[in-house]
Amino acid sequence: MNLASKIIFWTSLIILSFLPYGIVIVVLLLLVYYGGPYLESIIEGAYRKNTVYYEELDVTFNFTNPEDEPINNPQDMKKFSDDTLEDMK
Repeated sequence: MNLASKIIFWTSLIILSFLPYGIVIVVLLLLVYYGGPYLESIIEGAYRKNTVYYEELDVTFNFTNPEDEPINNPQDMKKFSDDTLEDMK
């Protein structure tokens, strides 16, 4: 913020303080003016903390396409396992 914008900011705060409920607006503007960098650092720190957490996660997914899998031989489909044959008897 250069000198001209600082002069305009503080002059407008002084003028605004004479209006009804202007003091409330002045206090809010001062909170934003001085608290803005503090809030920005808190938000940036929280963002950085979350991104580090996600960067540490190493999750890989292996998706297979059912069309790529080999088709079983139809002859094998007609055969039953030994357990199933015993249950069928």
